[in-house]
Amino acid sequence: MGFVHLHCHTQYSLLDGAIRIHDLVSKTQSFGQEAVAVTDHGVLYGAMEFYDKAKKVGIKPIIGCEIYVAPGDMKSREQIPGMPKNYHLVLLAQDETGYRNLIRLVSMAHVDGFYYKPRVDRAALSELNKGLIALSACLQGEIPYWLLRGNEERANDALEFYSRTFEGRFYLEIQANGLADQETVNPQLVELGRRRGIPVVATNDCHYLLKSDAKAHEALLCIQTQTTLHDKGRMSFETDELYLKSPQEMEAYFHWVPEAVDASAEVAGRCSLELPRGEYYFPVYPTEDGKSLEDLIHEKAWAGLKARMGDHIPEEYARRLEEELGIIRSMGFSGYFLIVADYIQYAKANDIPVGPGRGSAAGSLAAYGLGITDIDPIRWNLLFERFLNPERKSMPDIDVDFCQSRRDEVIEYVKNKYGPQYVCQITTFGNMKAKAVIRDVGRVLGMSYGDVDRIAKLIPNDLHMTLDEALKVEPRLRQLMDSDPMVSRLIDIARSLEGLSRHASVHAGGVVISDSRPLVEHIPVYMDKKGMLISQYDMKRIEQVGLIKLDMLGLKTLTVIQKACQILKGRGIDLDIANLPLDDKATYDLISDGDTSSVFQLESSGMKQMLKRLKPEKFEDIIAAVALYRPGPMDLIPSYTDRKHGREKIEYPHPLLEPILRETYGIIVYQEQVMQIAQKLAGYSLGKADLLRRAMGKKIAAEMAEHRGIFVEGAVKNGVVQQVAVEIFDLMEKFANYGFNKSHAAAYALVAYQTAYLKAHHFREFMAANLTLDLGNTDKVTRHLSECKANGVPILCPDINESSWEFITTDEGIRFGLAGIKNVGRAAVEVMLKERERGGKFTDIGNFLERIALTKVNRRVIESLIQVGAFDSLHANRRALLESLDALLDEAQRKAKDRLAGQETLFSLEEFSEDNASDSVELPDIPDFSENEKLKMEKENVGFYISGHPLKRYTSLIEKYATATTRNLPDTPGIVIMAGVLNEVNVTRTKKGSPMARGYLEDLEGSAPVVFFPQCFSAYQDVIKDNAVVVVKARINGTEDGAGQENDNPQVDLIAEEVYPIDQAQSVLARRIILRLPPCTGSEDIRALKETISDSKGTCQICFEISTDEGIVLIDAGREYMVTPSRDVVTRLGELLGASSVELQ
Repeated sequence: MGFVHLHCHTQYSLLDGAIRIHDLVSKTQSFGQEAVAVTDHGVLYGAMEFYDKAKKVGIKPIIGCEIYVAPGDMKSREQIPGMPKNYHLVLLAQDETGYRNLIRLVSMAHVDGFYYKPRVDRAALSELNKGLIALSACLQGEIPYWLLRGNEERANDALEFYSRTFEGRFYLEIQANGLADQETVNPQLVELGRRRGIPVVATNDCHYLLKSDAKAHEALLCIQTQTTLHDKGRMSFETDELYLKSPQEMEAYFHWVPEAVDASAEVAGRCSLELPRGEYYFPVYPTEDGKSLEDLIHEKAWAGLKARMGDHIPEEYARRLEEELGIIRSMGFSGYFLIVADYIQYAKANDIPVGPGRGSAAGSLAAYGLGITDIDPIRWNLLFERFLNPERKSMPDIDVDFCQSRRDEVIEYVKNKYGPQYVCQITTFGNMKAKAVIRDVGRVLGMSYGDVDRIAKLIPNDLHMTLDEALKVEPRLRQLMDSDPMVSRLIDIARSLEGLSRHASVHAGGVVISDSRPLVEHIPVYMDKKGMLISQYDMKRIEQVGLIKLDMLGLKTLTVIQKACQILKGRGIDLDIANLPLDDKATYDLISDGDTSSVFQLESSGMKQMLKRLKPEKFEDIIAAVALYRPGPMDLIPSYTDRKHGREKIEYPHPLLEPILRETYGIIVYQEQVMQIAQKLAGYSLGKADLLRRAMGKKIAAEMAEHRGIFVEGAVKNGVVQQVAVEIFDLMEKFANYGFNKSHAAAYALVAYQTAYLKAHHFREFMAANLTLDLGNTDKVTRHLSECKANGVPILCPDINESSWEFITTDEGIRFGLAGIKNVGRAAVEVMLKERERGGKFTDIGNFLERIALTKVNRRVIESLIQVGAFDSLHANRRALLESLDALLDEAQRKAKDRLAGQETLFSLEEFSEDNASDSVELPDIPDFSENEKLKMEKENVGFYISGHPLKRYTSLIEKYATATTRNLPDTPGIVIMAGVLNEVNVTRTKKGSPMARGYLEDLEGSAPVVFFPQCFSAYQDVIKDNAVVVVKARINGTEDGAGQENDNPQVDLIAEEVYPIDQAQSVLARRIILRLPPCTGSEDIRALKETISDSKGTCQICFEISTDEGIVLIDAGREYMVTPSRDVVTRLGELLGASSVELQ
């Protein structure tokens, strides 16, 4: 067999290994080798991917792991004096028994032995070594570790243990890595092996693929340790030999010990792992009273359908339910449906909002009867076979949306019901994509943020964009690389690291329930900080292993809906959100007006424009809108809307298709329509039609050719002309590429309708719920506040006698929640609310301070409350309260202590206390803060302006001159003029030492990052300050990752070119001045006007507006009379003609 690599670290040795699995397999093939091992540090993340890719090309996969071994008990967290934190040991699976033991060891290391690293101990190895070959590992292996330190006793002790534990399966490992210590220990290991009769095996501890990747690997280590390549003492391997060497290189290096090379082939020969495929391991649903799963699902589905529809079930429903149940039973999925129905029922019983459906499961009447979905599939013409196809055996996929904030409760319920060793969430990996890897490597190289940012933003915004592709499509990036050696180095290293896994995290919704055996009998796991098991295999590999994945996702909108309904209930309105009338005119009017900010699925600017054209009038229109507004189908929107409104003739490809395409005006919009056409025209079963849809969607050429013949033949039998049948098939093929799943669209359209209904009928409550749940998103809150004010709903400052933790509604408007105030934590708020509930409203600040004295409500909390206006209803002068706070606090503390000590005075009795609580401290009679000072304090304490906005007084000016707002910025190309308040201004220096600045420009609708490069900063630095109200002329630099997706808040950078105080904006931006000359204007007046104009030459045009008997005449004064429209000039002109006769445009 020749030399085989038995010690390789892939990208799944996170930020340590740099070998991509497909590259490892490909390189092994090119060497002519028959086998290779993967031995990542402490994990089996990539084991299944490696197994499948190696098997596919005929390479024998050897699954292994370089595990960490604790020097003592793995559960101990105490460092043993004189011992390292851990040793290394390489384990290789010989067979399925070894693979299962390796899974258990690696899982045990994470769950029970984690201390800096996931560790096992000698006891675990003694118990779980069967089917495993052990190698003594790198310099951190126990034997080489002690040999290097001259401690032969400990080295021999380790040798004794490993050779005894892995009897006949233990090898001493020597490496060709070029390290000085390795050169020292290799001969010692060989000599020890010969002396003790232990075989020696050659490896290379590969961490990267090619020798030329060594520099990129150094950068990878710096990313891991958050250092730069210039840092002294940074982690480094101090060799460039840790690459995948050829067999010839390894033989040449170990020419002095050829048996070590031969031993690698021997080890590979002893490993032969075959893993089972194609089996499902279903969770065990507990049954009672001897009922079978089939009996139980039948009983529950029928009971649920009767609960929805009454005892008299229509024949169509009864027939379909029995058909679906028959398919579910025949495919062995009864337990799966019951499990999903069970945890959904738990959520509903515990008032945890659940979505009406998600994905194709909404097409199932059985799911509707079981309470899994809340969409009637027959009413909305949804197909079961799109969800579960009896002609294609595959697992059903029921995705369920839960309230975002309480989803974890449902997962906890499942964990407790089936056992913590049987339930896990699924891992997912964050990879270094093009922009991200440029930023990572730029930092490692010590480049300035500005330079790296500029390079990263040249990479086009496409989730699938690679650096190689970016260099092809963006000439500026290629030019920078060719002209700047540092940029060239940056991109070269970044290309080597691009695509590597950066970190492991938890999948947004995936949950796995094992069968009758614990998870570690199937897959390796680790444990998160909350004690939840997480699979080490990703979602795709979980499915390949045969475990059942359940998707339990969090959807914030459900929380918004529940919160709004709770607010309504508090005001005496009990809204049944699940049974709203679906023909409500006010709701459709709101949607048709595009007034859909904060409305689920309908809030993006593009969607709003579509809705204005579409003018939805029925629920089917909302379903279509959800389906159409996405790449591909968007091209159909103009034709769809024109057909709906009679501007374009509705045509059907064939009269037989009219019943199928009538609701979408003759256009194929849904995948289900493709299936129905195949059924109606060509005699397909719906199951076979689903296979056709899949083949079309995936463009499987062989299957498509077969289906074309079947379809045309079937259509001809039904009386369709052959040429027409071919044309219809071609049309189906075109639309199948981007036709949308109607079941999913219908379920999400229902949530969209519910939120639109709330906004149309209960605007205050709906917005209060959104404000509460978006409190951490400054831009969204700013937009919500702006929309409330635009709709005539005042946003009221927090009030100590009215506010709750969350936003609430009142007769006057929406009251700001105490949760939004900085420095005021939940514990302090609970004290205040509890005291208010116990003793009634606070009568003045003294009464408040005395009642909450000696609690968690400290001075800082009270200052913040005063600054945001929480005491305005008791005393409106915030300055007076702050000036007197020390005295008020002292008095309150004294009274509270006296009361505790039993030293009550006559005036502290209950009947006098209310009137005299603050008599002893008199508030000073001083002017309150100005409006701007109050706004500044509000901004500092809650992050928003509440009682007003610095831009409010400039509304007319902004409407006249601003060309964009932060809300529509992503849709506004080129140069923009914007008004706003500068925040978080940070002055830095470029690599050349020139000052520049970054900050945020906030307007009434949100905020956007703004950059002031040196030339701009130098010219306008007196204006570029925090809290400055300015007008900025800027160019748009582009969006970050995610552009073009359904994203209500894409990030856009502004590159400022000019910056002016807003008070000067009119004089700077005005392009002409209209002077209205009254009929009585005399020659003296004209002379005075001419002098004023001549004194202020500029670029602003002067036009005279003169009223005559025939009408109004506008006369251009000519280029020689162009002026600078300064405030002084405008004032002087106003004095001559009257202020109303001077207008800047």
